[in-house]
Amino acid sequence: MRRGFLGLVIVSLLMAGGVYLFGCGGSEPAGESTSTTSAEEEASSTTAATQTDSGAETPRDVRLKFFSASPGGSWYPIAVAAGKVWEDNIDGLTVTHEPGGGVANVIAVNEAKEPAVGLTFSISVADGMAANPPFEQKYTNLRTLAQLYPNYETIITAKDSGITSVSDLKGKRVAPGIKGYTSEGVFANILSAAGLEYSDLDKVSFVSDSDAVDLLKDGHIDAYVDTIGASSDSSLIDLSTTTPVNVLPIPDDLLQSLKEISPGMQRGYLPGGVYKGLDQEVPTVVFSLGILTNPSMPDDLAYDLTKALAENWEASLITVSEDLQGVKTEDLANEVGVEFHPGALRYYEERGWTP
Repeated sequence: MRRGFLGLVIVSLLMAGGVYLFGCGGSEPAGESTSTTSAEEEASSTTAATQTDSGAETPRDVRLKFFSASPGGSWYPIAVAAGKVWEDNIDGLTVTHEPGGGVANVIAVNEAKEPAVGLTFSISVADGMAANPPFEQKYTNLRTLAQLYPNYETIITAKDSGITSVSDLKGKRVAPGIKGYTSEGVFANILSAAGLEYSDLDKVSFVSDSDAVDLLKDGHIDAYVDTIGASSDSSLIDLSTTTPVNVLPIPDDLLQSLKEISPGMQRGYLPGGVYKGLDQEVPTVVFSLGILTNPSMPDDLAYDLTKALAENWEASLITVSEDLQGVKTEDLANEVGVEFHPGALRYYEERGWTP
């Protein structure tokens, strides 16, 4: 992952429309007549051409499922915008949007029999492929179409706490985030990589970011964990204006140990000067939000999706989310720890954006 990209201050989502509405389990289209074609036959027919009576060849319609999130979530506007770009620029393509989430989308895309994409975190993909919790089996039928933006994992302390490393958290009071959320899971892995567990801490408070900020301000905790996207984080801005803070660094040796636990983690640098008191960039870790697909998607379709996304990035996509506004078009090809689909890779290589 390019350091220049990760030094930016950061993204999310997309799409609309569609003749058919599919359920996550691959049920028949809602409100439409059922088809006698099997799922496998339907999948193979979506990019084929059919012969008319006159012998002329016409393209068959392609239906693409997009697994993102429920309306109102930060991912959904990105998905809607991307879907519209694809429908406007790829003849015969219809995009249908499906609710989901980071873990659910990994499973849905892995098991899709028809063309499908999904938004998810790089760590969720890597954990799914390795059967790490919360996944109960391996999901290896996955490829990357594009990276969107990185999320910085930050461990924040008061500057006068005397805490300067992850190891210093032993015996301290920490708010790692809401139990079961991605940020909390990443922190638990960071502790493990440092040879610690929650039982080594004095007190653990599974509260929201806003509550954690108040607890740190009032001296009721010594550190809290927050995931920061490409755009600046309002709660950290608020905190840093009243309470001098530090962000704990994640050195290279700790990162290597962490990647053995969670292969989707990447090096990142929280930029200096964004938050009061943080004048120098801080080496930390990131997990990226990206668009996922699977190897059964035809190469030409993956190429066309990638091309349309890249060539309409600045005009139609970066304005839908603050997190996307610092993302350059070539950043879509940044490596995220999961193999790129050959069709997407072909487009990136043609542009000289080798991952």
